[in-house]
Amino acid sequence: SGSVSFVEYLQLMRALQEMDDQSRLDKELATMVATGFSKTEVSEFRRLFIGADDDANGLLSLEEAINMMKDVCPFGAKNAAEFTNIFNEVVRNGTSKTLDMATFPDFLHLMKRLLDENFAQILDRTKSFQPSSPR
Repeated sequence: SGSVSFVEYLQLMRALQEMDDQSRLDKELATMVATGFSKTEVSEFRRLFIGADDDANGLLSLEEAINMMKDVCPFGAKNAAEFTNIFNEVVRNGTSKTLDMATFPDFLHLMKRLLDENFAQILDRTKSFQPSSPR
């Protein structure tokens, strides 16, 4: 008849949600491999991400990311400008559908880049939080 019952609608929506969830999980696993972070590190980064996501929309804005980083690194004009450039570059090349918000995989790439570049001496500032194995 061309119409969909309420139960069929719910089943369809659930199937779509499961596909979206699987896609998100696949992207996160691929990012974990690409960044070389361990499951423990990814878990810790997820806690940071969720804690910084003030509006609980599952995405980090530049402002939310800066506020999180201010707890670790000094944020004068130079660091703020450098961080903004890095954030925008990572998000532009990442998985977000919006160009000004970071998904969790984008956030992992951001953290990898900040650690690799030792942004604002982040390695020294986070030494007590890092696992004993070298990067």
